[in-house]
Amino acid sequence: MLDFTKINDVSMTYILKKDNEGYGYTQVENSLVVSSDKQTIRITLQSEKNRENIEPFDIVVAKKDNRYWIKSDYFEDISVLSLVTIYEGDDAFILVYQYADEMMYLHIDCD
Repeated sequence: MLDFTKINDVSMTYILKKDNEGYGYTQVENSLVVSSDKQTIRITLQSEKNRENIEPFDIVVAKKDNRYWIKSDYFEDISVLSLVTIYEGDDAFILVYQYADEMMYLHIDCD
């Protein structure tokens, strides 16, 4: 189970399937905020190595009913929580969001 209080680092890979393109984003230093009930986090991400001209953006990950949901101002509809699939490793988690011709992988490293 993903413990939001043990997160060290978050990064994201976003893939546009039809264009065969991928983009990387890294966490802005000290941007991780855990809610007081420890059920939600907010992280600010930025373009990796300034590869694209995009302002830093926030991703919110929420745990509800033992499932994980995300929303972001990176997406077209910033208010909608979207269900993600979670893959668990020893000290890492990957949250996967798929939408038509796009895929997002949120990589979370923990203690």
